[in-house]
Amino acid sequence: MLDCEKITEDNCEFYKEIVQAVLVLNELIDESLDVVGIGLETDICYSENICDVIHNSKNVMIWILNKHIKLKSLPKKFKGNIVQGVYILQRE
Repeated sequence: MLDCEKITEDNCEFYKEIVQAVLVLNELIDESLDVVGIGLETDICYSENICDVIHNSKNVMIWILNKHIKLKSLPKKFKGNIVQGVYILQRE
């Protein structure tokens, strides 16, 4: 169900559980997570610039960004929401 390179009706519950676990962890450690990428076989390309990390990484279905991170624009193919004070970007 997870190995299909997108979030579907069949696998969305798994992703919701992972996001919820990250949100709980972030709260427990005083909101110290800056950026979290969730996906299968992710290839996260490090950069000092968070926008570059997001644009250059591969196979990330969901990004969770701390509220102090400012993006100039949403990456293509992602939609954003604010949940519990963090930005959640989900691949469409």
